[in-house]
Amino acid sequence: MAYKFPIILSASRMTDMPAFYPRQLIAAVEQRVQKGLPIHSLVLWTKHPDSLLRPPLCEAISRWKSTGIQIALQLTVTGFGGVLFKNKTGRSAMVEPNVPSCVSVIERFNDLIQLTGNPALITVRFDPVMKIGVYGESIESNLSLLPAVLDGMKLNNLRSMVYSFLEPNLYRKVERVFNKAELTIEGFSAEEKTDAKGYIDGLCKQYHVRARPCCVDVFEETACLDGQELNSIKGEGAEPEYKALHRRSHCGCTRSVDLGGWPPNPCYSGCLYCYARPVINPGSEIVL
Repeated sequence: MAYKFPIILSASRMTDMPAFYPRQLIAAVEQRVQKGLPIHSLVLWTKHPDSLLRPPLCEAISRWKSTGIQIALQLTVTGFGGVLFKNKTGRSAMVEPNVPSCVSVIERFNDLIQLTGNPALITVRFDPVMKIGVYGESIESNLSLLPAVLDGMKLNNLRSMVYSFLEPNLYRKVERVFNKAELTIEGFSAEEKTDAKGYIDGLCKQYHVRARPCCVDVFEETACLDGQELNSIKGEGAEPEYKALHRRSHCGCTRSVDLGGWPPNPCYSGCLYCYARPVINPGSEIVL
């Protein structure tokens, strides 16, 4: 396929390619480099920052940067990584069993800035905002953990955050997984989303962070992957195509080439809310 403009590569919204398929990711990029395709930016989506900081990816990233490919990160941290809850029957359960802890991800912020070369190339995804029904009538929400994430962002001069809301009854497979784990997804009404947005916006303003909702039905269209923003940061060479992706309602993302996108590879983070191909093992005391 011929490209009129330098392409933006995205790896990947559907599975954590850096963490679980680094060599496949490297091969996909190198294949395009060897064909002489002009690559404007490579956007890496992950919940596992350590995967970017060790071989083979750290070496590949250094090599790509030397050829003029801009490296950007969409780094997800919800605060629920590895956190234990009591489910409806009092057994232990985790929503993100194989995801690094909030603290360990924040500790990698500075290393990731050194990797990309610019804090503006890192977007922190507090995604999704969750309300989880646990033991008894209790509800656990990760919104209470947002200040800790913002503290780490401020300390490292990170200024971009994206968030969405975990919704019940969107995907049958997700509902089945939560039912098996004996947890429930508690929905946000339109009014609750507006209230949460007000809280998030107010808090982010204090930390000088720009917060954008991702595909939230009651808010305006926004772009997590913004070609014009990526180009303004790069500031040299030919511009990418700015055509919108428009695959989901309220998504204003610039079109990109998805590496490892569909059919998605299995993801071993094991997040209960994953609608792609999570690897979840409910056969132990800790429900994965």
